[in-house]
Amino acid sequence: MTIAHYFRPRRLVGIDISTTNIAFCNQYQADKGILFEVGDADDLAFPADSFDVVTNIEASHLYPSIYRFYTQVFRVLRSGGYFLYTDLFDATYAEHNLPFLRNLGFVIEHDRDITNNVLRSCDEAAQRNLRAYTSEQGTERLESFLAVPDSQPYQDMQQRRLHYRILRLRKM
Repeated sequence: MTIAHYFRPRRLVGIDISTTNIAFCNQYQADKGILFEVGDADDLAFPADSFDVVTNIEASHLYPSIYRFYTQVFRVLRSGGYFLYTDLFDATYAEHNLPFLRNLGFVIEHDRDITNNVLRSCDEAAQRNLRAYTSEQGTERLESFLAVPDSQPYQDMQQRRLHYRILRLRKM
């Protein structure tokens, strides 16, 4: 795991709602100080003030309640802790998400739109990535997941209906 390798935390906890994903991680990624648990991002099963850092990469746009997720992240972070976060956001992001995060008590230290970089990456790697997977449901779903050119997510980013952002927030 990249985080464990480069940052050497005393404890690292990964959660996923999928028991299959957690079983895979426990079988192939488990190491001393790294724990993988089945969990729900809308209801984090950790005490308040448990973590110095919470990361979330390309998942929150699928959660039933983004605001419940934000509230849970704020709750489990220690004062001064960081929320490192990247995902796709719709056009209402600045109007809704940012004020909600600020009202919780987060300070937004970094917020960068990297949509153009993501589109270039999709252009360069789409077909290679598509060949790496097989899909029992057909290729349309996989193309959408990988945001290959001409897929709906790709078009939405290209037309600026979706924005890919990277953020660093701090709980004060």
